[in-house]
Amino acid sequence: MAIVTGGNIVSLSLNYDGSGFCVSQGGNFLLISFFGYFGSAVWGSLIYLVADNMKPRYSHVFLGLLIVVLLLALVLWADKASTIIILGAMIMLYSAMFKFADSSVLKSLLRFIGVFVLLDAIRSPAALIDGRDRGDGSQLADITLMPEIVWIGVWFLTGLSMLFFIYRMSYKH
Repeated sequence: MAIVTGGNIVSLSLNYDGSGFCVSQGGNFLLISFFGYFGSAVWGSLIYLVADNMKPRYSHVFLGLLIVVLLLALVLWADKASTIIILGAMIMLYSAMFKFADSSVLKSLLRFIGVFVLLDAIRSPAALIDGRDRGDGSQLADITLMPEIVWIGVWFLTGLSMLFFIYRMSYKH
């Protein structure tokens, strides 16, 4: 969201516990703070829905695009050892999937990745309920004067809504 709103990404930090943060400069601070967790739910849903609706033969192309995104993040924004290790491991895993997985299996793996990202987007905002008054929820509370728990609730409900949406979309098939 930093790039979309005219800012730039300074660095990306990923931790082994699944948490992380992105340091940006410029752009719309409100949207950047909101889209961290919201964007994760959208991203997971998008991965799932694209994989679910594409023909199996396109699964390698889609996975290739995900690998390129990870490579760009590694080269442009990775700022510490854990980030480099995590992105490197993901690139190696996705590359192995790209090379060895049958298109139909790969399509299922991509759906799994999408659901995993979405479930993590539902779980992650709960880490903000810690009383430390820091993170995206706290920043949004300062900007909007709405309590942090409201933003946590919005992100949680967004994730649940997206999960229900992809369930309904898949059920139609």
